[in-house]
Amino acid sequence: MQKILGLAFNYAVTSPATSPDVRDRALMYYRLLQRSVQEAHDIVLVGDEATANASADTYDVKIDDRIFEEEFNTLSVIYRMTSSKFVPVMEPLYQGTARSPMEYQDETEQPPPPPPAAEASPSQSDTVQSTDLLGDD
Repeated sequence: MQKILGLAFNYAVTSPATSPDVRDRALMYYRLLQRSVQEAHDIVLVGDEATANASADTYDVKIDDRIFEEEFNTLSVIYRMTSSKFVPVMEPLYQGTARSPMEYQDETEQPPPPPPAAEASPSQSDTVQSTDLLGDD
């Protein structure tokens, strides 16, 4: 087993085709095993039993249904709880109905007059010379 692991670690660390993530992880496991096999076992497998027990105790189907139906695209999915448990309830800053900006204008205020009519300008066709840009005369 030790020989096979040595070959696998050697390939993962020295191969040019290896991804940097795989190389770093191989070096981490190599150094961990080099220190102590028992410590490596304890460190790598530390959370499996605790995680399984915690998730089995706190799993609630009703909460999952609500999260995936009503709050799917929120942090509720990550926290595995409804947003009411981690978002504080705050008083609204404004009590009342929303009004459009036009309703805020003073009714006595008159709209600005339209700009004066511009003098008749020569049409574009008069000013543009008819030249062939591609040279196909």
